[in-house]
Amino acid sequence: MSRKSARLLGYELGMNAHEVNLALEELGYIEKSGYVTLKGTPTWDITEEGKLHGEPSHHPYSSGAIWDDDVIDDIKKLKNK
Repeated sequence: MSRKSARLLGYELGMNAHEVNLALEELGYIEKSGYVTLKGTPTWDITEEGKLHGEPSHHPYSSGAIWDDDVIDDIKKLKNK
């Protein structure tokens, strides 16, 4: 199973990466780190719960996390509440 970034998950869900990150925050998988990027967007830390579904990205141009496909179902359930 390959893991996917918030951008790729969003592509499958019809959402942008920011919306995916907000959903992941609501699920308790990530939390804002207190830092912002040069673009003014928040950076995220993966939580212990989030580590059950993904891991921090080790890609040199990414500061986010990469996620298992099961996260797609979790976000869909959240959106349908």
